[in-house]
Amino acid sequence: MMSDSGDVAVASDHLSVKCILAAGHVNKTEYAIKVAGFSIMLRRFLFGLGTILVLSGSASALDPINSTGAGHLAIRGTDTTSYFQKGGPEAGRGNHVVNWKGATWRFGSATEAAQFRANPEAFAPQFGAYCTGGLSQQHVVEGKPQHWRIHNKKLYLFHTATGAMRFSKDPAGTIRKAQAYWDTLDVTQ
Repeated sequence: MMSDSGDVAVASDHLSVKCILAAGHVNKTEYAIKVAGFSIMLRRFLFGLGTILVLSGSASALDPINSTGAGHLAIRGTDTTSYFQKGGPEAGRGNHVVNWKGATWRFGSATEAAQFRANPEAFAPQFGAYCTGGLSQQHVVEGKPQHWRIHNKKLYLFHTATGAMRFSKDPAGTIRKAQAYWDTLDVTQ
């Protein structure tokens, strides 16, 4: 088939490129630069897609407790009993620790560590210390110790202050949605 300009129209992209090169519309250097640019964009896209899958939890198992650093500190070393007993987050100490569900939990005193050890479910944040608001919107992000709410004697963490405020408007609905998504995740035990 001939176009108005005299080029041959071919169905195959590879043959089309050869025809365009042969017709002199694009030189080989320009073609190589365009192919290299496309290759870089494709690699960036695939890397980004892989990163999204890993971070979303759909490509690998999720730790049962969100922990940070080489020491696997739960809630960044915050004493989880302090929310209930002191009305807010307080830093734990490295000499009062309990290992539970693969994470290291720090406490302000031996007494608080013993209370947690006796009944960790009473003090541990729900949903493994991941953000309750994020889970309710079907994505996994870190719950931060400074953004929290207690509802029905259970501790919930959030990634942002905005998430905690949204939770306060509809705690039961947010928990229901978060639980529904949490139940679909591959959480290691």
